[in-house]
Amino acid sequence: MGANLRLIDPNSLKATDDGYRLSVRLNWYRSLPISCIEDLKVTLDGRPAAPETVRLEVDGKELTLAEAAEAVETYWFVQDGLGIHVLGAGQVKAGETHQVAVEYGMRAPYIAIGPGRFLVNINAQTATCVAA
Repeated sequence: MGANLRLIDPNSLKATDDGYRLSVRLNWYRSLPISCIEDLKVTLDGRPAAPETVRLEVDGKELTLAEAAEAVETYWFVQDGLGIHVLGAGQVKAGETHQVAVEYGMRAPYIAIGPGRFLVNINAQTATCVAA
């Protein structure tokens, strides 16, 4: 929505025992259900994460992308970062610098653009992050 908006929190990349985590922001003017996320892609140093290795962290829960697609009552609030956990040990180590890219569509379920079709706002950012 703004030219200077940062989708990826530059200080959020963290190495974990089973992969890595980062936090992204919602680029919309109101909170939306997690089920409105479409086609989430995460790339680390040019290598795309397989969708089955991606988990979303919201409200203290960790959801697969398939589970998130059904989570119509779990909201991504505008003021909150959405945690993304990518499984795959050894990809990120503390102190390393990595190029992280995130792209996702956010469906606005209240803006119809045709029969059974709704507006999808595409969001993308690449950031250079130092892992904690």
